[in-house]
Amino acid sequence: MKRSVVTIFCIATMTSAMAANSGPETDGARYCAPLANAVTSQAAGAKAVFVRSYEHGQDESRLPAGLASSAFVYDNALAAIALVACGNVTSATTIGNALSLAVRTDRTFTDGRVRNAYRAGPVGEGAPALPGRWDDKQKIWAEDAAQDGSSTGNVAWAALALLTLHQATKQESFLTDAEHLIDWVMANTSSGSGFRGGFHGYDPQQVPLTWISTEHNVDVYAVATWLFRLTGERKYADAASQARQFLQRAFDVDHFLLGTKPDGSLNDSGMLALTYSSGHGWLSRMPPYNGDLPSSLP
Repeated sequence: MKRSVVTIFCIATMTSAMAANSGPETDGARYCAPLANAVTSQAAGAKAVFVRSYEHGQDESRLPAGLASSAFVYDNALAAIALVACGNVTSATTIGNALSLAVRTDRTFTDGRVRNAYRAGPVGEGAPALPGRWDDKQKIWAEDAAQDGSSTGNVAWAALALLTLHQATKQESFLTDAEHLIDWVMANTSSGSGFRGGFHGYDPQQVPLTWISTEHNVDVYAVATWLFRLTGERKYADAASQARQFLQRAFDVDHFLLGTKPDGSLNDSGMLALTYSSGHGWLSRMPPYNGDLPSSLP
């Protein structure tokens, strides 16, 4: 089993560093074209698509049943951002349209969240379908509780993709949908001192995840600062401040801790999110919150 979307994205981000060794035409064919082909083939002419996250490996005839139809939101957000970086705004928009549809229409909820995964393929009218399969042994339709849930970091990455598309296309609906997503995060996961993990489980009664992830708060900080720059709304400055304050709490001498336990206490020191080389330098460059966030934002 191999990851199709994230692997291509990670390689695509290396192209600028490799530019001295190969021309842009070569890099585009090697890194950008396969991702664009995945969008085109799976969209099948539709204006919106969720791209499947996994393809079967060379020694496999098919994917495990639980992943065969899964298009993870995190992967698709990364793919949209990568396609914009590739200069292929059209393919990126096809994924962005699916994300926007998911924000506006859900089979159960009306609060502007997105799920952790959707069913891969073209997205038409109505609520985008969730991954699932028929379990012939139990004679039931089976879904995955984690894929049906909504993780704070995944919601934030969907917002980052939509903001990237708004910047590339000037389409206001992408900005509006990104606002809906971070508004959901603020309304449903804020602890007052960091943003919690999100929700897990099956419809309609999902379970709140009370732990706090360092990674998720990095994601929220990025979205909130971007939205504040675009809208000037103080609530986004406040969200950025809350996320940053948690990141300062999670930074321990030369590394970031993974986050907190469900009771709110910090994880054990052996559970790391970022090392000194990547974490400390990054945090030191974040503007301090001094009551005047507009002037201190990068």
